[in-house]
Amino acid sequence: MFEWLFPTWSNPALLAAVVAARGLLDASLTAIVADALGTRSPLALAAAGVTVLSVVVMVLVLRPGTLGHRASLAEIAGQLGLVAVGAYAVYANPSTWRIAGLALVSVGILALAGLTIHLYGEATVAP
Repeated sequence: MFEWLFPTWSNPALLAAVVAARGLLDASLTAIVADALGTRSPLALAAAGVTVLSVVVMVLVLRPGTLGHRASLAEIAGQLGLVAVGAYAVYANPSTWRIAGLALVSVGILALAGLTIHLYGEATVAP
């Protein structure tokens, strides 16, 4: 079903699931930032931009012949920046559920970042 999106990968459905999971985790962190700082705050808007851009860049890096290694490094840096923005937002306006949400979402984002590093290596360095 996802062969058209990731044509050179042996399990494109699993790859699509990883991309979707990263997008959902990023969106959850963006919602925490927006709740803590307001939906129109510059950091909430930046988090939303990174969330959308991250999914697009991830798909383009994993597709053959599109974006390369430098884009993958920038996307990983964006992920780390998103976690930092989330931590700042929760620090600036803490609540019990924000702290718990930040902890859960950050662990998920960082765990998938570890998997993503291997996927990016396979897509950009290994071929």
